[in-house]
Amino acid sequence: MVRPPLKLQVRYCGGCDPEIDRSVVVERLQEIAAAAGYEVIPGCDEPDVILLVNGCAHACTEREDHPVSRGTLCILVRGAQVDDDPIPEARLHEAIWERIRSLFTTARSNVPQ
Repeated sequence: MVRPPLKLQVRYCGGCDPEIDRSVVVERLQEIAAAAGYEVIPGCDEPDVILLVNGCAHACTEREDHPVSRGTLCILVRGAQVDDDPIPEARLHEAIWERIRSLFTTARSNVPQ
């Protein structure tokens, strides 16, 4: 089964007080998506998912600061939290992937596996 590419736009905070290694979280997310058969296309103008990656709970990069087009899925990482759910740093990428899968399930008929 050929899967469509996953268009991912990642927006990072300034990194002034990181509690997590932001780039490692994103790298692991891309690895888990690739293992599921998806080519991840980063930096798209019309993404399927916008991932706001903040190194701490202060969350300088908030949803309200980034208008999204209708239907664009947006996930907020604030330190060791994904959309306000506390997650151990070592599992952040898994939690983000599960969120992407659940958002695709409710928003689209093409569900990542």
